[in-house]
Amino acid sequence: MLPIPDIIRRERWGMGKEFGRLRMDSGQHRRIIVVANGARHMLMHNPEILEAAGPYETEEGCLSLEGTRPCKRYRRIKVRYLDECWTERTFTFTGYVAEIIQHEIDHCNGVLI
Repeated sequence: MLPIPDIIRRERWGMGKEFGRLRMDSGQHRRIIVVANGARHMLMHNPEILEAAGPYETEEGCLSLEGTRPCKRYRRIKVRYLDECWTERTFTFTGYVAEIIQHEIDHCNGVLI
């Protein structure tokens, strides 16, 4: 497994202003996503959605699939995760960043849109 700063550096390539990446290491029981929130790249170990509010229907694209697919998302989510220093964090996300996090957590749970 790569050290945490190396994971962030490697996952930044190709990431736009707001984008997410899933990293699953075979043989490891870790779910790691890297989410760009403006200029800040947040690494989340084992993210878990605690609360979700404001459901809406949207269409999303995915690097794993061609085209877009309809899906249900929430406008506001509260997420618990471990950061790059292994500190537990709980934070509320809204808007497009919340949508990206939901998409990447779905991947962690084996769900494709």
